[in-house]
Amino acid sequence: MTQVEKRIIEAYTGLWGHLKPKSKFALLERLVAALKHDEKPADAEFFSTFGAFSSSRSPESIIEEIKGERKFRSKELGL
Repeated sequence: MTQVEKRIIEAYTGLWGHLKPKSKFALLERLVAALKHDEKPADAEFFSTFGAFSSSRSPESIIEEIKGERKFRSKELGL
């Protein structure tokens, strides 16, 4: 836990004492919901950072498919 996180927790703890029980319960519900929302598999988060994907196929079969789909023209483009 970083120093900033500790200070944030201390600030919220101070505010917590001034809330009514009903408000405390509502805040707890939101915190639990946020924790449930944050639970993602580490692989999914890692792969989403740079556009990678996971596949059950082997890399060799994917490469073979990509190379097989390539179409080349025999004439040069005159630019």
